[in-house]
Amino acid sequence: VCIEIPEGTEPGDHTVIGEDEEGGTGEDTTNVYTPTLEVTSPVAAGDETEVTSGGWLPESAVELQLVDPAGEPVGDPVPATTDADGNVPAGTTVPVPMEAEPGDGYTVVGTDENGAEVSAPLEVTPAEYEPTIEATSPVLAGGDTTVTSGGWLPESDVTLQLT
Repeated sequence: VCIEIPEGTEPGDHTVIGEDEEGGTGEDTTNVYTPTLEVTSPVAAGDETEVTSGGWLPESAVELQLVDPAGEPVGDPVPATTDADGNVPAGTTVPVPMEAEPGDGYTVVGTDENGAEVSAPLEVTPAEYEPTIEATSPVLAGGDTTVTSGGWLPESDVTLQLT
């Protein structure tokens, strides 16, 4: 037999009471918990979103997963262990891969071993990057300049041209 715990039930210990036709009774307690989850949004592709989450069981394992608009996991899940108050440690982040397509519809989903699941919406913005170029100078006409460059999007094609 299952008893549904109504949405909005206050967290904490609750008593479950049974009674038969003869007036016999029995009771036990069950602990109700209500996890919450918030993330910093928007976040640029290639960056991380900070997670604020509480209401989990104390000192329990929680898994945080970025999910794309199609409902597919993106990247590896981030494991966390809650503190004595049921909070995910401050500073916990979930990475957003550089290849994540910008837009709405992403979520960060938190789950635990008891099947609790909460989510928070996340908007992904285009990747932030700051390309740099350094060229040796002076150079004689007909000679070569050595170019050092960085800060481009990973695995992107870059064309260098003298103007």
